[in-house]
Amino acid sequence: MKKLIICSLFFCASIVAFGQSVGTSTRFANRLEVGGQFGLAFGNSTAVVIAPQLGYIVNKYLTVGAGVNYTHLSNDDFSDNYLGFSVFGRVRPIPYIVLQLQPEIFRVWEKTKWNNQTNSEMVPTFLIGGGVVIPMGGRGGMSIMVNYDVVQNKHSPYHAGVFMSVGYTVLL
Repeated sequence: MKKLIICSLFFCASIVAFGQSVGTSTRFANRLEVGGQFGLAFGNSTAVVIAPQLGYIVNKYLTVGAGVNYTHLSNDDFSDNYLGFSVFGRVRPIPYIVLQLQPEIFRVWEKTKWNNQTNSEMVPTFLIGGGVVIPMGGRGGMSIMVNYDVVQNKHSPYHAGVFMSVGYTVLL
């Protein structure tokens, strides 16, 4: 059993090393970044957010990309599940500062608990925001953003007004 574990570790290490050498060998791969958000909140309300994104660095000022999003929100009165797709554009006018536009489309499944009624519909959102990117670990950084949903659909996963988000990005 011990030999199997050691062999597995060496095998995984060789895959990681091979992936890193291939990833840096082409110009396209050098311009990819992976990031997104993951969030959990529990208490009177429950919130779960899983939102990975893949971006392409056009130049030192502009990144474009796409992502998927799953959000679950619930409390004593309702339970909402959102599955969505987004595209984004990020501009870095000066180092560490980022401005972002992010249109999204969600399919929401909403269930009210007091009358057991279920509703399903498409919900558009359009986020505008800005914030800072704090470099961490050499090839990545943490972003702290302030966002606003311009559409303000009543079924949006983003509550009315300004909200904050925290994410992490890793350059491939």
